[in-house]
Amino acid sequence: MFNNYLKWPAFLPAFALVLALGGSAWAQQQRPPAAGPGRPPAPAADQGPNMREQPFQDWKLRCVRAQANQPEQCVVFSELLTTDTGQRIINFAVVVVPGQPAPIGTLTLPLGLFLPAGIQIAVDGQNPLAAQLTTCVAEGCQVSLNLDSGILPRLQAGRQTNVTFVENTNERRALTINLSLAGFTPALAALRR
Repeated sequence: MFNNYLKWPAFLPAFALVLALGGSAWAQQQRPPAAGPGRPPAPAADQGPNMREQPFQDWKLRCVRAQANQPEQCVVFSELLTTDTGQRIINFAVVVVPGQPAPIGTLTLPLGLFLPAGIQIAVDGQNPLAAQLTTCVAEGCQVSLNLDSGILPRLQAGRQTNVTFVENTNERRALTINLSLAGFTPALAALRR
């Protein structure tokens, strides 16, 4: 399951891709009409000559081409933003890295976590799994996960992920953030094409 943490050299290409495609550029203030039964996904948004984005309900596919003669680098992601400032609370990004047997997921959480506690991640509140934070960068603290056959089917069939972490305060209060999985399965299918 999540006990197969990525080693730094194998994780580096995915981490670089997430950082290149991520950051504040992922923040969206308005959500386009959701795809669903009887409604196809909205057409891909043209974000300029080198980037395209396509929404899949609460998930998005974003592809960037660094140069015209290079292949696109793509990621699917979902994030939760504060309603007042648009600040990111959580981001869940998934990439497919050539040579890796399973997609790689990266959760980016707020800074100020109690790092030794790691996180707990569950799908629809069932069977939480422990994972360790791998790094903290300016965008937040990150957890990298191999989305193997033990977790990927649960993500594809689930309604939401539940991520629990501990604040780095005197109270060491545990907080749980729920992130919708609506659109995850078709977004992942588009990523794999």
